[in-house]
Amino acid sequence: MSGMRIFAALALLPLCLSSCGRVIAFDTHKGEGYPYLEKSFDAATSNGLNYQSKLVPFDFEQFQIKLKYGLSSLILLTQASCAHCATLEPTFGEVAKTYGVECYGISDEEIYANIPLLRALSENYAETLSDLYTPMMLLCSSLTEVEVIDLKGLYKDASALAEKLGEAANYVEVYNVRTPDSYKFMEESERQYVYSSIQEYERFYQEVYPSLKDDNEPYYLVSEQARK
Repeated sequence: MSGMRIFAALALLPLCLSSCGRVIAFDTHKGEGYPYLEKSFDAATSNGLNYQSKLVPFDFEQFQIKLKYGLSSLILLTQASCAHCATLEPTFGEVAKTYGVECYGISDEEIYANIPLLRALSENYAETLSDLYTPMMLLCSSLTEVEVIDLKGLYKDASALAEKLGEAANYVEVYNVRTPDSYKFMEESERQYVYSSIQEYERFYQEVYPSLKDDNEPYYLVSEQARK
């Protein structure tokens, strides 16, 4: 059993293994058949290797906006009492920091609040989330499509985990910046969009994001809180 079961009441640029050695390389042009995922500047500049510093708190409204305008999302379900989650934690932290992997985190009591919302999105979400366990990683490609990324055998292998995520999706050079510590590293960049409301956040994906998928230069989506 891969992880601790949750009781039935709930009933980077793309990464690929380089041909030389075990160095992970980026491939930005795998094509439209692969989901596009953002990167996190917060994760890339964080010193910690724990889930708290590497996982983005789940925001269902923002999550829906991303999917509405064609951007996919990763979600990782964890529990504090799950031994496999604890084993995966430093490995996932290493991959997130190295490649700026953007991934939502849903843990413990948050699972009871958010899984019903996800199940209600479509039959595919309901079926995929009918049997829950932790750690469980979801690749949400649209408001109707979701799949599980199999983490078996990857809990202690950062290179293999990075390769697995790279096989699943493209990573675009749009970095989310949510903390002042991260903002200080890129505050001089002119390629940034600052939002202070959910309406401004949605406008970014509606008007700015479509032109950035094939852009070779980093672009920063900045929360107003990060500039304080």
